[in-house]
Amino acid sequence: MRRFLAYVIMMVTMLCAIVFNTQAVLGNKIDAMEYGTGTQLVYSLKDRKAESYDTEKYKSYFNEGGLTPLDEMDIESKIMKRLDVAGVRNADVSIVKGRKNDALENEGYELRISLSPLSANELQNVQNILAFSGSLSIGTAGDTAVFYQSNDEFFATDGDVASVVYNGTNPFPVIKVKDTESYDKLKKAAEEAKNNKVEEGKDDKKEAHRFYADIPTTGDGENKDDKKEEPTRAYLWMNKTIEDTYDRAYGANETVVRAAVKSKILAEIDLANWDSENKQLSISNDLSGQAYTISTARAFVAMLNSEDYGFDIQYLYQNNVTASFGQKTLRLTYIIFGVVFLVICGALIAMYGLAGITASLNMLGSTLLSFFLFSVLGFEFSVAAICGLACIVCLSVLISINYFERVKGEIKRGKEISKANSEGYHKSWLTSVDVSAVTLISSIFCFLLGIGSFKTFFGVIMIGTIFTFLITNYLNKWMMYWLVKDNQNNSLPFFSFKKGQVEEEKENKLVLASTDKKAPLNKFRFIFPAVAALLLAISLPVFYATSRGEKSFFNNSHDFASTYTLNITFKNNLQSYNKLASATDYNSYIEAIGKDERTNGNFVAVAKGSEAANSNTGAASFIYYPNSAYVNVVEKKNDEGNTYFITYYTVRVNKDLNEVKGDNGWSVVTTIREAMLNDAVKVGNETIAPGSDSHFDNEGFVVGSYEVAATNVAHTSNYLILLAFLMSCFSFIYMLIRFGINTSLTSLASGTLAATFYLALLALLRIPYSSYTVFGILLAILVLNMILVPVLGRNKETLKEMGIKKTATSEQLAQVANSSANKAVSLVSPILSISVIFASGLSFINPALSGLSISCILFVVLDMVIAFGFAVPFYHFLASHISFARIEAHNQKRREKRAAKKKTKKEEIKRIAGPDGIVYVEDGPHETIIPGVNEFRNND
Repeated sequence: MRRFLAYVIMMVTMLCAIVFNTQAVLGNKIDAMEYGTGTQLVYSLKDRKAESYDTEKYKSYFNEGGLTPLDEMDIESKIMKRLDVAGVRNADVSIVKGRKNDALENEGYELRISLSPLSANELQNVQNILAFSGSLSIGTAGDTAVFYQSNDEFFATDGDVASVVYNGTNPFPVIKVKDTESYDKLKKAAEEAKNNKVEEGKDDKKEAHRFYADIPTTGDGENKDDKKEEPTRAYLWMNKTIEDTYDRAYGANETVVRAAVKSKILAEIDLANWDSENKQLSISNDLSGQAYTISTARAFVAMLNSEDYGFDIQYLYQNNVTASFGQKTLRLTYIIFGVVFLVICGALIAMYGLAGITASLNMLGSTLLSFFLFSVLGFEFSVAAICGLACIVCLSVLISINYFERVKGEIKRGKEISKANSEGYHKSWLTSVDVSAVTLISSIFCFLLGIGSFKTFFGVIMIGTIFTFLITNYLNKWMMYWLVKDNQNNSLPFFSFKKGQVEEEKENKLVLASTDKKAPLNKFRFIFPAVAALLLAISLPVFYATSRGEKSFFNNSHDFASTYTLNITFKNNLQSYNKLASATDYNSYIEAIGKDERTNGNFVAVAKGSEAANSNTGAASFIYYPNSAYVNVVEKKNDEGNTYFITYYTVRVNKDLNEVKGDNGWSVVTTIREAMLNDAVKVGNETIAPGSDSHFDNEGFVVGSYEVAATNVAHTSNYLILLAFLMSCFSFIYMLIRFGINTSLTSLASGTLAATFYLALLALLRIPYSSYTVFGILLAILVLNMILVPVLGRNKETLKEMGIKKTATSEQLAQVANSSANKAVSLVSPILSISVIFASGLSFINPALSGLSISCILFVVLDMVIAFGFAVPFYHFLASHISFARIEAHNQKRREKRAAKKKTKKEEIKRIAGPDGIVYVEDGPHETIIPGVNEFRNND
């Protein structure tokens, strides 16, 4: 009884540890965009104009091909590559696709990136990397010498242009120079520019400092002895045009600072920091004068090494965006997960009694520890992390059930409970290792190769797999020891491992492999691939052709679906228009324009979620989304140094407002433009007429409705297909090493077949496809790899126990395959149940997860069908037809031949050897092995 009390104390201790640490662990998490306030960065995208650049330096801009316009460019892939460089794991990216104006120039293009909560330094690093576009150049204060990367005049472009070096623990970015002559040329030009500035006198120096110039001072000007030698400086530029000069960047020589030009200077370089041996220039500080940290140095170098976009990008503004799933969804997620865990724990306790309590505590403990560790390592709490945790829960339950079922099997053979527990643990250990190893190996390599949220998904699984195996395996063993030690007579209440009579081996309930080649189940190995190929061949082309212009195989939804936006931009030369100060003001103003009789348009704008939105479907109506509306007022200075304000208003709508027209034929866009310029609109008690404001500038006024295209569709889908294939490959490699060629080929075929079915069903059933749905596919493949281990792994073990590993007949192989599959049913059925419960819970969190929920349930059920209906007969087919007897016979003949040759040689040596066993050669010339002492002897 004392040992049972020890078990109870351990159980209570674990429960208290879980309960009291839950709040601290959850408080340590990093919320992703779905659950926390993030940041939206907005950039303007513009075509480059060849005439803005030096024809000698930018020869590629003036060749036959010229510059590629935005509407012909793959903007999406360029942006996603840059985000990968920046290490962004969780981002919602969209491109506002503008239109061509009357001058056939692209306008209205914007890049919108919503990021998870980041620190100020992390956000700045991401902004720097995103904003870099164009060729690097390096120039002097006088712009007398400029060298461009595009034609390799200064930079070493054979590899990366920049790298990070360390002086002790201090990191420094360095730029690599082509040769010493290029450096000497730049230094000479910089010295000339410095001398010219000194000769120009004090007035110039005052002007240089007037507008934030960073020309270093050399003393107070009164005591020449106090002056220090001014360093010779160069300036690293990004995408420098003809109009971009040092004076316009720093406000020298009576020139006003132009912020757009100033932003193109990336660094100031002291040319004394020249490393002649390595031909590189180090950069001591950033533009603010701060020393580089490891993160800022790496971000700066990543920016310099990034591939050019091919277009100009300019930062506009940023917004704080609320949780995309809503403010209350985090609590709902916790509640749903709590319910899911309670259901799983209840099922374990019902099946295994007190042992089920042990398994439940270990499952909760491993999940909580995994949660804590991935939060500490910087992974966000996102949908990807939730799916990773679901995989960890499945693994923990599988390890526990595998152990318990082995114990029950030993008890049925008549062994005492303590002995059965010991034997059951030892027999379950290898299967637990195999399942964990398959999961761990796949997650490690996919984590290294994946990008974005894929890293979060596989990172959580990678961390969780290690600790789940250690906790579940060894704590189960230790607690079960104390539980069964004093329970030889099964005296404890509610304990399911009851001692019974010795049972004979029952016939297999499931007959999945048969020696009859015409058996329907055996034909599954041919039927399954044929059906998958047929579905794929039919569904993908058909749904690509009928995708309503989106040209996608799948039913793109949520962040994979295109929408529309209404953008209003106008300029005010004194201040922002004070009667339109918030997004709510603008939303009400837009509604009022459509209703006001004094305007020339008559349209109906209704807010999403309102009662009117459910019934108003007329041709002259549209729905706008209030939560997507933002207003930003940006203060700027013109070339004369005068301040002005630009107001940006944007809101998501459900239609292209250029196509929504009233009775008079005017579109919504035209109506809003005319109303803002010429009409007075009544909103409540306020009359709004922006165009009548004396400071309103018509030149900067734009009203546009544009398509907003999701940019991560192709990028994510490509990586999804790659990672799905790699997971099957890594599983194949482990299975090959551990179980042999037949099991490994079955695993690879099953994984490939499953992925094919997944893609076909996504298209055929029109399951909502978004960045969340992809995790349903990856989770299903991982679950398939998990369950194939117990389904196929026992074959080798059973054949070895029976002593027929190399001599088994087809009938024996079929019997063993069916026996292994039947024993695996009790292991894999709970995994199916957990996946269904988990996926069902997701559907209550947010409608955006409907695709993930449906795909997870459907694909895991399909996993079971493939594992039992295809994998078992396919394995039997391979084991019955693939034989290494001929190869073994050939190798045996080679070994025998080699042994006979060796024996003959020994006999020949023995025959010619002397009495002392030494073979003597005939007299004649002999060469010694010592150089320089060679002699030739003649006995004549």
